[in-house]
Amino acid sequence: MQKKFFTSSGYTGHILEEEVLGSCSVKFDGFLIFPKAKEFARKNQPKVLCPTARAFREVVAKEMKVDPASVAIYTAVGSPLDTYHSVDGWFEWNGNTVTFDVTMNRQKDRYRADVTVVMGGCDMEYDLEFAAREIANAFKWAERGRKSHDLHV
Repeated sequence: MQKKFFTSSGYTGHILEEEVLGSCSVKFDGFLIFPKAKEFARKNQPKVLCPTARAFREVVAKEMKVDPASVAIYTAVGSPLDTYHSVDGWFEWNGNTVTFDVTMNRQKDRYRADVTVVMGGCDMEYDLEFAAREIANAFKWAERGRKSHDLHV
């Protein structure tokens, strides 16, 4: 039976998440409901965005054809949002939010985030570009839903 890379190498999902997103600056131990967990993560962002998160934001903005400064990326790694709600981070743009979960497990069958970012191939840049398309599509759907909703109000 072939071992998965991360079980034989010691490279864990949490290490990957921290490499891709960095982690919240304050650790918290205990359950918070989703909105409070998200607010906790927002208030405890690292002072500097890690290079991979910055590149991820650039790729998402490029895919959406918008200014990268208009797209915000947040990490939830190490926070209750990560631990209890399986959300590693989220993007915000134009009043909409798209959550994501970073994983190396291609067989993972349970997701709670809007988009799953499967990493662990040979090319991290390709993995992020693929995920950026999914995130851009999620924002497009959110915008369509808001516009159609506004028409019926």
